[in-house]
Amino acid sequence: MKSPRPKRTTARRRTGTSAVEGRLALVLAGGNALGAFEAGAYQALHDQGFQPDWVVGSSIGAVNGAIIAGNPPERRADALRTFWSKVSWPTGSGSAPDGLVNVMQRLAGQMQTASFGNLAMFLPSPTGFMASEMKAIGLYDLAPLRDTLEHLVDFDLLNEGPVRLTMVAVDLETGDEVLFDTRSGRLGPEHIIASNALVPDFKPVEIDGRLLGDGGLSANLPIDVVRREPDGGRLCIAVELFSARRPPSTSFAEAVARRQELLFANQSRWFLEAHAREDRVRSALRVVAGLIPDEVRNRPEIKTALAEADRPDMRLVTIAGDPDPETGNWFYDYSEQAIRTRWQAGEAKARAALQAPVPAGAPQEQRKTAS
Repeated sequence: MKSPRPKRTTARRRTGTSAVEGRLALVLAGGNALGAFEAGAYQALHDQGFQPDWVVGSSIGAVNGAIIAGNPPERRADALRTFWSKVSWPTGSGSAPDGLVNVMQRLAGQMQTASFGNLAMFLPSPTGFMASEMKAIGLYDLAPLRDTLEHLVDFDLLNEGPVRLTMVAVDLETGDEVLFDTRSGRLGPEHIIASNALVPDFKPVEIDGRLLGDGGLSANLPIDVVRREPDGGRLCIAVELFSARRPPSTSFAEAVARRQELLFANQSRWFLEAHAREDRVRSALRVVAGLIPDEVRNRPEIKTALAEADRPDMRLVTIAGDPDPETGNWFYDYSEQAIRTRWQAGEAKARAALQAPVPAGAPQEQRKTAS
């Protein structure tokens, strides 16, 4: 798929009569079918005039990120909607039933996915369960995802266009984080698939002699990728898909899903808490730096110690909450109804987040008055 090359743009937000322009990083978490929440959140950002210049994604966040980076701004929301329509299966119209019937319907959706896969994303691998090599082990094969991506993503635009894309995977032998970045090399469908290869559900992907798996095993909400950027001073909007808080499970299936949800939700919470701690340390360093005499401040070891205080802060806005208030943490439920619910929840959460003022301390050059 080829698209005309758009001009480079900056993040732009309009709220009433004011606007904000500047560098915007959009960080998208992993979560399989819950990723429709991210697509809805992007829809709200798009409607408010936000144009990220950098998208960082893990697992399904890498898929959504590739669709964003691989389409011109005017096509991105439609391309996301097309993707989530392709991967969903129909459940009829009307509202979701309540109570036990609703749980059984969601369980049936997950069982359908478990039995038959998803024609636009992954199919059962009959030999994967019995394989004796790591690279062949997997209940499903992500080959259909390649075809879907090739129809929806302009990979020339993705690699050469104005939006930087970074995707996270993990080296299954060393446990090391692996980053794929359009600034450092050409990316293709195989890199996106590697970021989604959650073993043993999906087969690993071998790239450059390394056996790679799902980015969520390293950083499911990879805000640290943005934090490590040397220039700093960036507004970062992070979309989280897993909820740390939820009422007690009422079925075995819910308990299994809750276990995985907590693993990823707490991982993200540690990253967010680390971000807050670093901000506090940097603020304290700035206070200390102002109390140090010049003759001491200029000593090499002191200058090195205080260098972190001079780094601009990353301003973080997190769009979180339950991506699926009606269907819970059924992250293999690709039913049309569940996808629609998640999309709408993402839109609502993002719109609410955008009503808040620009985070205090955002770079002044990002601020301007709309004409």
